[in-house]
Amino acid sequence: MNQENKLRKGPSREHDDNLVQARRSGASNRHDSRTPLGKGDDRLNSSQDQEAMELAARVGAQKEEILILRQQIDAARIKELQLLNEKYALERKFSDLRMAIDEKQNEAIASALNELTRRRGGLEENLKLANDLKVAEDERYIFTSSILRILADYGVWPHAISASAISSSVKILYDQLQWSTSHVQGQMDTSPTLHIDEQPIIPVDKMSRDVVGSTHQNLTDRGLMGVRNGNMPTNSVDLPPSSHDEAPPIVSKEGPAIESFRIVGDAFPGGKLLGCGYPVRGTTLCMFQWVHHLADGRTQYIKGATNPDYVVTADDVDKRIAVECIPMDDKGRQGQIIKQFANDKNKISCDPEMQWEIDRYVGKGQVTFSVLFLMDSYDKWESAALVLRHSGYQIMINRTEEVVIAENFSRDLTIKIPPGFSTQFVLTGSNGSSYPLSTYDDVRARDTIVLTMRMFQSKAMDYRRKVKA
Repeated sequence: MNQENKLRKGPSREHDDNLVQARRSGASNRHDSRTPLGKGDDRLNSSQDQEAMELAARVGAQKEEILILRQQIDAARIKELQLLNEKYALERKFSDLRMAIDEKQNEAIASALNELTRRRGGLEENLKLANDLKVAEDERYIFTSSILRILADYGVWPHAISASAISSSVKILYDQLQWSTSHVQGQMDTSPTLHIDEQPIIPVDKMSRDVVGSTHQNLTDRGLMGVRNGNMPTNSVDLPPSSHDEAPPIVSKEGPAIESFRIVGDAFPGGKLLGCGYPVRGTTLCMFQWVHHLADGRTQYIKGATNPDYVVTADDVDKRIAVECIPMDDKGRQGQIIKQFANDKNKISCDPEMQWEIDRYVGKGQVTFSVLFLMDSYDKWESAALVLRHSGYQIMINRTEEVVIAENFSRDLTIKIPPGFSTQFVLTGSNGSSYPLSTYDDVRARDTIVLTMRMFQSKAMDYRRKVKA
């Protein structure tokens, strides 16, 4: 740097010195040539000397200024070098910091992925447990409803809807039936020739309670209940044959029988059907089972429908219904199975008024039904509104205006109707949660709601298929 400054300073200084000497020599020559001219020439020389001195002063000042500028340039270059060194150091630090940040980010991402994997496993486990819980709740609900139905048929009411109360009521019913069975057995032993010929079969709730209690067990033990040629649907039952080591039932063409067996009643949703006839040849007991006959030829036995009377529900629409009756005498002999179709072997359909209501609701595209919603406990029902629209549905509690569920219709939505005379139905949403609902002691209103909701669901699914196509 000093050599460069010397090189820059050398030529410039020589040039300035030559310029000053030339001006001085010129002035000296002018002074020498004009010396003989006198005083006027002295004045002229004096002014020229002043100009030369001023010029020399200016040159000196410029030199000093140039020197100061060169010093400033040198200082600036030194500072620039220092800044460059600092820049390079900062860049190295920034690069190290960036690498450290990238490493931390990779560690954080790996940790987050591990956490997400763990949470996903937990969610899947929770979902599985929720589905298992839903299945258990549905089974408990159906089982409780069936038990309450049986207890109600025999006039034994639990004081509360709880496991202990229901168990106590079942124990009471069992004791009563056991005593009645023993009593009837004693009467049969003393009067073996007892017959009820030419007496019409009356509903089970008016028949002798002493023998009706064995109906369901006899059907189970003899393999008469189950699903034939198909799988079990929601409202059907599939019971395996009994493993009891007992002799097969005696079926005799001359044995017990029912004459003029028929079905009476209204074959519409909400209507009640009754299988009846005249017992002959010593018939003392009849076992009943209501069945569905599907369009593809399959036969499905309806769960819990083992009484002579049967309430038609929304699940029976577009299906044929029949009842099978097995007459038996007091000696355990079994007659031939008698089958009778309802509605002249035609499919069950809605009555004109119900069909008109359903068509009107579907045509409007929106309808609100007043229902009861079962809260956490069995004895707490809340007044609610079930709102149906083209795309979906929602359930809202009237008292709190809380929306329990609101979702679009999907294939995962199921609507179940419990067996027996009940106004309840259960919605199972796409998330697997169950929502028990009930109408105000109106079976017909329950069936209207179920059929309307299924129609909305079917139309929503058809619309989505058309959009995808």
